[in-house]
Amino acid sequence: MSKVLWLTMRRLYFFATALLVVGMLFHRSEDPGFFIYSKRHFLIVLTLSGVLFVLVPTLFVRLERRWGLKTLAMASLPAVALVLLVYLVSHFSFYAGRRYLFDPFLQAPKRLFDTAELDEGAIRVLCLGGSTTEGFMLPKAA
Repeated sequence: MSKVLWLTMRRLYFFATALLVVGMLFHRSEDPGFFIYSKRHFLIVLTLSGVLFVLVPTLFVRLERRWGLKTLAMASLPAVALVLLVYLVSHFSFYAGRRYLFDPFLQAPKRLFDTAELDEGAIRVLCLGGSTTEGFMLPKAA
């Protein structure tokens, strides 16, 4: 394998890993215990960062020197497939069983969109936006 391809793959790995960790850092916990994160979330981010930025690259370089890149790539395919499968199963099981106190798409409490309060023939208008779209200065009946 050429040195340029090897460096490109390495940079892509670290870029994808950095995106994952930064995405987890922008998550805000419901019960913050350390800055804006829960202790469990902070521990997961710290552990995952150590594993993905230190342990995996070190292990990969050592095994590549011992076995060669082609053998290592073929040997790691089942592990990559297993990690992807575990991620997909846990992702779908978490979100399938999750109950939201608000509409996850509109980011508003579900009771605001209850149709039981509407009169017959009423017209509903949905406006998407931020605080300027809310119309907080309008009367509530409007």
